[in-house]
Amino acid sequence: SPSIYGDVTRVHQEAMGCGCPVVCWDTDPFQESHPYKYAKAFDTADMGQKIMDTYSDVLDDREGVARQCRSLAERYFDINFEAQQIVSILRDVVAEQ
Repeated sequence: SPSIYGDVTRVHQEAMGCGCPVVCWDTDPFQESHPYKYAKAFDTADMGQKIMDTYSDVLDDREGVARQCRSLAERYFDINFEAQQIVSILRDVVAEQ
């Protein structure tokens, strides 16, 4: 649901769930992407800097970064809730037919 997950992709969710930091543009109007870091929209210099900052964070404390990413994923990306929403939508579609 865009109102819940914004611009988040499954790859983003799985990476964060595995403890891999994600950097994304700050274009999510709902502020629900919950990446490790946001970069200014379409600012490649800022994106590059956020990637370098993330790399530095990983070099300094890989396990801490992984824990933070995993924690964000567990808090914001509930696959069971997402599945319930999909089932609800499909039931509505079937009921209308």
